[in-house]
Amino acid sequence: MSSASWLDIPSGSHFSLANIPFGIITTPASTKPHAGVAIGDHVLDLSIFTETGGFAALETFTSAHTTIFSHPTLNEFAAIGQTFHRSVRSYLQNVFALDTTVPQVLRDNDTARKGALFHKKDVKNHLPMKIEGYTDFFAGKNHAQNCGRIFRDPLNPLQPNYLHLPVGYSSRASSVVVSGTPIWRPQGQFIENRGDNFSHFGPCRSLDIELELGVLLCKGNEIGRPISVDEAEEYIFGFVILNDWSARDIQAWEAMPLGPFNAKNFASSISPWVVLKDAIEPFHAEGIPNETGLHAYLRETRTDNMYDVNLEVNLKTAEGMVATLTRTNGKNLVFSFAQMLAHHTIGGCPMQVGDLIGSGTISGTEPGSLGSLLEASAGGAHIVRLPGGIERKFLEDGDSISIRAWCGKDESRIIQELLASLAKRTMQTFHQLVFSSDISATPFSTNLALALTLVTCGISAFFILFLFDTTDVPYIRNLPSIPGLPIFGNLIQLGVEHPKRLAELSKKYGPVYQMRLGNRRFIVANTFDAVKELWIKNQSNLISRPTLHTFHNILSDSEVFTIGTSPWDESCKRRRKAAGTAVNRPSVASYMSFIDLESLVSIRELAGHLEGKKSQFDANPYSLFQRLALNLSLTLGYGFRIDGKSEDDLLQEIVNVERGISTLRSTSNNWQDFVPLLRLFPKANNIAEDLRERRDRYLEFLLKRLKDRIAKGTDKPCITGNILKDSEHKLNQSEIKSICLTMIAGGLDTTPACILLGTAMLSGPQGPRLQELLLREINTIYPDKNAWHKCLEEEKLEYMSAFCKEVLRFWTVIPMSLPRVSVKDLDYQGARIPAGTTFLMVRMDLREFLKSANYDPNHFESPRNFAPERFLNIPEGSGTLHFAFGAGSRMCTGSYLAMREMYVTFVRLIVAFEVLPACDPARRPILDGPLECNSNPSGLSIEPKAFDIGFKIRDEKMLKAWFEQSEKATIHLLG
Repeated sequence: MSSASWLDIPSGSHFSLANIPFGIITTPASTKPHAGVAIGDHVLDLSIFTETGGFAALETFTSAHTTIFSHPTLNEFAAIGQTFHRSVRSYLQNVFALDTTVPQVLRDNDTARKGALFHKKDVKNHLPMKIEGYTDFFAGKNHAQNCGRIFRDPLNPLQPNYLHLPVGYSSRASSVVVSGTPIWRPQGQFIENRGDNFSHFGPCRSLDIELELGVLLCKGNEIGRPISVDEAEEYIFGFVILNDWSARDIQAWEAMPLGPFNAKNFASSISPWVVLKDAIEPFHAEGIPNETGLHAYLRETRTDNMYDVNLEVNLKTAEGMVATLTRTNGKNLVFSFAQMLAHHTIGGCPMQVGDLIGSGTISGTEPGSLGSLLEASAGGAHIVRLPGGIERKFLEDGDSISIRAWCGKDESRIIQELLASLAKRTMQTFHQLVFSSDISATPFSTNLALALTLVTCGISAFFILFLFDTTDVPYIRNLPSIPGLPIFGNLIQLGVEHPKRLAELSKKYGPVYQMRLGNRRFIVANTFDAVKELWIKNQSNLISRPTLHTFHNILSDSEVFTIGTSPWDESCKRRRKAAGTAVNRPSVASYMSFIDLESLVSIRELAGHLEGKKSQFDANPYSLFQRLALNLSLTLGYGFRIDGKSEDDLLQEIVNVERGISTLRSTSNNWQDFVPLLRLFPKANNIAEDLRERRDRYLEFLLKRLKDRIAKGTDKPCITGNILKDSEHKLNQSEIKSICLTMIAGGLDTTPACILLGTAMLSGPQGPRLQELLLREINTIYPDKNAWHKCLEEEKLEYMSAFCKEVLRFWTVIPMSLPRVSVKDLDYQGARIPAGTTFLMVRMDLREFLKSANYDPNHFESPRNFAPERFLNIPEGSGTLHFAFGAGSRMCTGSYLAMREMYVTFVRLIVAFEVLPACDPARRPILDGPLECNSNPSGLSIEPKAFDIGFKIRDEKMLKAWFEQSEKATIHLLG
């Protein structure tokens, strides 16, 4: 067809009139993901185009189709079928054609053109479909032969079954990411030399690409009903480029006998635009001949069952040098996608709309046509030399990969592109640096002449400056530095609200700078990208914690620190591993009955104030949420829960002590940690000692209670009990105490405030809209009104999950992270940061709307707005979404448990109550952000100012039924 269009389409554009690929976008006009098509340098917003009557002239586009392009994925559009896809694509080609027969819908419609047509630079792409399942095949015969020559027999490289059936394996749908997503070098086990029977652990050293084509499905089959090979192409929605990132060294160790696992499950990148099957149909071609006598279910009628798709891979180094890695063609497959689908379903496997099928690595036979570095380097045995002096065996940190695919040779050719970059995760050797100073003062006689006194004072002052005006780490060149005072550094100018002042200073000194707090030098990171660069890319380096005088020497003189505050050593590693196992996904799944009980008790107590009332009841539910989190921690740690109401004495004592300890951990509260002279004044020490004694009392009470129950045989399963009863456990008494202390402190520090402030947001101006969206989703997914129970079993509520994530981002309850300490020298933008340097992350500062990690406008659109929509349509495996749980190797191990607590509690609050503003305006919460509503600005974590929220029961009869259901399910936990 002619490529002429009334829209200016540059020569050689990826998106000619012959293409019209579909994708999911967000634009300045709409931050909610929805559908669009690419045309030249522009993108047509299909949601707005539909609203302006753009499809009015398309007969097949009925009233039933008016919302299909407003969804956050293309799944709904795909499911309508290929006939509809073909008519929509053909119609859009007509819309943009120079001689269009429907000029009124766009060409001659200024309003529609200005509202629906965006330049591609103003459009952000998202994953085009919700990937329900992902199967990767091995249909590239040349690739299979090359791998067989490396790992099997050079003379007999193919497995006996290879030409008889399409070999494939199930991969991770949750790890599929859209083009442009940075890829992290995975960690895992590997062997140094082939034939070794022992492994090493660390970052992958042999990271590779796999050049593939992928198809996305537009319909499924019933379980037990195979798909015929001659009908299989009817199931294909469209094509994408696929790069199945591969950790070759990890794969070599783990692949036998069940095939790859961690080596393949960390990321697979696909292009953002789906080229419809209708567009690629003219490019059918014959593939690699297969002379094997195939079984009938794999025999196709047509011989041109492959596609003539040109493929090109380019590599860009961290220094900006570019070279072509490979050029090949999609014809280099021995099995077609139709055969793959037929084989996939021959046993009755049900496929679904949105399933992704990968072709396997596509390699040619001519030089420069290999689809992976594994083949090009012969398994790493040879150096691959590229133009411009680039040398590779496998990918290096900072490399960027771009893949292009095109059909045809003229201006109507169909082109697609995929971009991805490799983020840095270098191998590190863990070691600990310990700094100590022993300073003493000697009395000096004053029975001397005045002159001698003055001289002595001057000399003393000089020596005080000499002894105390030093830092643990010297000044770091090539990194902005905040001027400070002798001895005190920047302590005075930071005042009591360190997060706010540090974020303000970033306006002048940039996203990363150095400062002094007394005798300790800090590196401060304020933006999302800066934190990502330092905390995540260098996570194996920034793995330790500083040792601070007040917290580690006075408050914790028994050497029992929480895991999160412990310097990195073998003990910390053991404790973190034990705690991580206790709160990983499988373990958390076994704890859902505890969450069932605690959320029931809290909501039931709140509903008790409303029984029989039709009007609202105003309350501050903070103590209820504190009890919920604390009881869960106590149950997991000690097999014990507080049965009393939220005013229980033990509950309040633990809450008050942990709040006091949290305040002492803040950098603004303990100058004696950084100025040793101040340790001569006992006030701060007295406070810390009092908190330590009070904490030791309830820890001893909890441990003694557990031991008594173990002796009587009446204990319940818990972390501490399991360790105490395991004679072979490797944790000592202090390490056991540390784990339980971590459970108590971690839960109280963050989760209750997040739930409270999220509920407060529901009572604010956005509350009615948010509750309507949340409740509508709940009723849609659970029309039988069983969300109360189902939320314990599954997380199908996407908007609710997004709401929880936005609560964590917006209400960042720990504005400034616990400091990290590097264990090796670190290079950052020309600065060499020595080992032993302390790092701080400023997560947010809402009051001045400045850049900081969770409020960085370069990463979060309109960060001041509370918008759960920003977290919709982001699949698992897409990288760090926010820094509420920290980042890197020391991020919170209990993050998944906290998310499940929040998810269940919010689901149950929404179905149980209508959340309303408090009747008294003076008692309503401040909803501008955490710093504005914080009653303790100098503390480590946010302590919300007291406020009330209005509650009104939605359906009292249904709520009582839910209560009875949970009471029966959890009665065994109350004994």
